[in-house]
Amino acid sequence: MDTAVCYGERAVSYDELATRVRKLVSVLEGFGVGEGDKVALVSCNCLAHIELLFACARLNAVCVQCNVRLSNAVTAQLLNEADPTVVIASSAIMKRFADDAAFQVRCETFLVVDEGIESPRSYEGL
Repeated sequence: MDTAVCYGERAVSYDELATRVRKLVSVLEGFGVGEGDKVALVSCNCLAHIELLFACARLNAVCVQCNVRLSNAVTAQLLNEADPTVVIASSAIMKRFADDAAFQVRCETFLVVDEGIESPRSYEGL
């Protein structure tokens, strides 16, 4: 196996990475992401970063990466200014947002990106 990416104990081959990127492209298209649209990622470093960069490149979309260390108010401001079609965030970040009544973002599609989490709105479950 030719390894494209190593993340923690996980090694991802070029074929697996290409398959995951194609799947993500399809999912993002299903959410209405197209040329010039933005997809925001609010998460610590993870495999999804690499996949999302490649998927956005294939769609001619923009990957907006937000630092997880920013406050909820600053993150909300950045996301609202970026106006992403989709926001992808870790479950810890999503919980932090949910616990903050003042956190208001004008985006209808949020996906959770965490290894091992399977739900209708989980990145791995797509």
